[in-house]
Amino acid sequence: GVASIGDSAFRGCKSLTAISVPGSVERIGSYAFSSCSRLEDVTLGYGIRQIGKHGFAYCSSLQQISIPDSVTEMEAGVFYWCRDLKTVKLPGGIERVEKEMFSRCGQLGDMKVPEGVTSIGESAFYKCESMKRIELPESLTTIETEAFWWCVSLKTMELPSNVRKLGEGVFRACHGLKRVTVPESVASIPGYAFAEDDCLTSVELPGSLVRIGTAAFRGCSKLKSVDLPEGLVSIESNAFKGCGSMRKVAIPDSVVYIGSKAF
Repeated sequence: GVASIGDSAFRGCKSLTAISVPGSVERIGSYAFSSCSRLEDVTLGYGIRQIGKHGFAYCSSLQQISIPDSVTEMEAGVFYWCRDLKTVKLPGGIERVEKEMFSRCGQLGDMKVPEGVTSIGESAFYKCESMKRIELPESLTTIETEAFWWCVSLKTMELPSNVRKLGEGVFRACHGLKRVTVPESVASIPGYAFAEDDCLTSVELPGSLVRIGTAAFRGCSKLKSVDLPEGLVSIESNAFKGCGSMRKVAIPDSVVYIGSKAF
């Protein structure tokens, strides 16, 4: 049987509406089904191990897909700008949600990231404007730059206890986000992490925190208070600028640097 579907094999086949990929196929190449704008029905056989970069990108009619558990690698942007994609089952064998995996999937609903995933890549869920909830695994340690930027329907975010690194702008402009809990494993809130989250009312910061980055909470206009932990060293410029509802803040004795216009 067919062992591989090559790069760009069906790219731009605008009349293609359905495809069944047999289990004999181990790799779906980069851009293999990209821009198949009428593709609605995709069946992937058990045996596929790898889906290449932008494998199904710009498939604007695709609404749901189930990735078999035989898949262990999904490269960057596999479902980039699949604007009608609503439901995806991710395989249990992947370790990363790669860069721009679901970027601009504006109809994507609630998601579950499987246990075993350690990293969510840059802009992985950028502008997933319909997603209200995402379940993150305890195995997760890293969430890269702007991973959830403009996820305007997200309501709450409880980060798993093993997350150590957050990228800049990771939850920027999540206009529906009301509550955030940052775990003890995090030492630094990066720049613009929660900027423009104008419905945010509650933030729980860990005792391990030493740095709040530039404009980290800028424009969080409904944030009334924040408990800054003892051990915090640096509050960088514009960190809480535009937090017009904040009435008081206690600066711990451990703080040695407060940047310009921090409040």
